[in-house]
Amino acid sequence: MKKAVLTLGMLLLSLVAAACTGDSVDGTGDAPSPQQTPLGYEDRETEASPEPTVEETAPDFKNREGDISFYFETVELEPVPELMPVLQLRPKAIDSDWARTMAEAIFGENRLYEYSSQEGEPVECQWLFHNEEYYYEEDADETVYTHRFPYGKTVELVATAEMDGLPYRFNVNNREAEDFRNHSMYALLMPPMWPGTPEYTPWMVENGVYSDSEPSPEEVQAIEEKAGEMIAAMGLGDWELEARTDVVKYAYFKGEVVLPEENYTSYDIVVDCSPVYDGVAVTRHPMLSNLQSTDEEASNYYYEEMELRYTADGRLQQLVYRSPHEVLDSYETPVIALDFEDIETLLKELSPEDILWERAMKENEDYSFGEAEVFSMELGLSRTKLDDTDFLLIPTLTVKGLFTVNYETTKEIKAIYGTRKDPLDLLIIDLRDGSAIKLPNPEK
Repeated sequence: MKKAVLTLGMLLLSLVAAACTGDSVDGTGDAPSPQQTPLGYEDRETEASPEPTVEETAPDFKNREGDISFYFETVELEPVPELMPVLQLRPKAIDSDWARTMAEAIFGENRLYEYSSQEGEPVECQWLFHNEEYYYEEDADETVYTHRFPYGKTVELVATAEMDGLPYRFNVNNREAEDFRNHSMYALLMPPMWPGTPEYTPWMVENGVYSDSEPSPEEVQAIEEKAGEMIAAMGLGDWELEARTDVVKYAYFKGEVVLPEENYTSYDIVVDCSPVYDGVAVTRHPMLSNLQSTDEEASNYYYEEMELRYTADGRLQQLVYRSPHEVLDSYETPVIALDFEDIETLLKELSPEDILWERAMKENEDYSFGEAEVFSMELGLSRTKLDDTDFLLIPTLTVKGLFTVNYETTKEIKAIYGTRKDPLDLLIIDLRDGSAIKLPNPEK
């Protein structure tokens, strides 16, 4: 079964009837070092999509405490199947063989060379992992690893390559420790200079990374197919892909002067990716920001995620893959078919902290009220913690939209969370029993 996104634009009679009644990460090895950080984005800004606004009308209903007003766009609830899968997963390290398979799928016949901070003749990649200090410190431990990685340490494989006339860095990171684990792979465009330097933007323009040529729908579709073939060759299982054009802004630096004052427009092609298990796509949730939570329910392991970005002419800019899983067990479970009244009942029980979490509530500001605008619902799988080792993928319905926060001290709107492109999770429902669940890690 493909992922079912509950579409907008069709009026559900039960919805109308109900509405009319009124009712990040601290720790070592969890992210690239500064040398591995994707370049090319620090000096440009994604063009904001028009934000929906809450009209001055009565809300469809409020929560029990009366401090959240809910507004609904027209949403159709698609039929829910009688059975959906539940899977038991375990984090999976990326060993030398798999790293090589992924690199060959990305770079093809282009050779990869061992990364070194020292000048000298390049050495062809040997597909060996080292302690993370090895690449950046002269006197670092030179122990190598291929398949079995030491507990309590972070090991990395770092290489460089050229493809389609552009320089890249390939990095695989494995961290096994009691507080959190991390397994990730990066293939990143690495210009020979840092953003903000005089030569940076001219290099990006001259090499076609920044381009004012908008790709055609056929070109976007071709990139989606190209990405699908690459992912299949990487040995990552099944994925649901959707390519789109992303309009970005960047400042043109000439020496220390930005010319002109307004930003230039460039076009990228972004491929949105969702892993698929037993025919059902995993719902994309905001990435966990705290991998060292001491809360019993905390999942100190990134969600499985892939980020893919291409230039307008189809060359890779960035590929980030986090948190592969090994499937230990899979079975089908009966699920509950919810109607709008069921969803409304759960929304009424929400508090502002349930939506934004305490860490996101502004300090030294008195929360007055919030406005939640619901514009989509998504049927899929969501990951929850099973025990200290494993996780479950369970069937869920996620209510998505925007949340506008108003504060008593200023009487003004202080923050809007979520966008059309990246909506906020307002409510996540476990379809096994119809209960509301929380996924983000508490800041404890």
